Order: sequence, then structure tokens, then C-alpha cells
Amino acid sequence: MIAKYIIDSNLNLLVEVFHGEIYLKELDIIINEQMKNADFKSVSKVLTDSRLANILLNPMQIDEYIKGLKVQIEEINLVWAIVVNDPHSTALSFVIKNDSFFKNRVGVFSSIEAASDFLLLNLSQKDLDTYEYTIIE
Repeated sequence: MIAKYIIDSNLNLLVEVFHGEIYLKELDIIINEQMKNADFKSVSKVLTDSRLANILLNPMQIDEYIKGLKVQIEEINLVWAIVVNDPHSTALSFVIKNDSFFKNRVGVFSSIEAASDFLLLNLSQKDLDTYEYTIIE
């Protein structure tokens, strides 16, 4: 598993990119690392790119992940765009999107541009490639 992220304070945006096989333990590590970042308090938009990842959670773990995520971000008003291209990531993303806590806050997309539009930003893949990410392994 490799994940990388950056918080763009100017856009109040957290961009996270996942690579390889991702399990519940790794998702917890990623979230905890991001929340330690002093700029996390300014985040109101999240763009998750999981196109290069295989997120491997069973239904019970998905439920556990969503419950934990809600506790960690319950006081943060954010909008979250998730970019997917495989059945596992798509299913997980729609389970999150359909949770009442995340309703109207989460969008699931197949491209960076569509996710960017949802977040009311003007970002392309090329823009994301220019960021200097913090790597979590």
C-alpha cells in the first residue's frame, strides 16, 4: 500500500491518492496521518483518487470504517469527491455516499475533472500531478 496526500490551504482542499492493496488498517493510518497535519483544520473539500488502488474491505469492515470516519469528521463540514474505476472502490464509495451522514456531501466519479466540478474547483489530472505530496507507506 502506498498513499499520498496534500492539503492545499489556498483551496481548503485535501487530495489523497491510493495505490495498491488497501485494507482497513491502512485506511485508519492514512486518516490519522492526515488529521495530524496542522492544515487539516482548513479542509472543506476532499478529492480521493482510488483508481490505482484495490480497496479490500468486507461488509463488516466497511461498516466499521464508516462509523469511525463519522466520529473523526463529525464536526467538519466537508464535501468529498471520490474518483473510482473498479467494482470494489465503486461499491465502497456508494455505501459511503448512501449513509445518511454523508448524503449530499459525497459524489462518486470516474474522472478528476468531474470530481473537480462537484467540488466547484477547476482542477485537471495535470494540476494534481504538480503537487508535492506527503507519502504514507
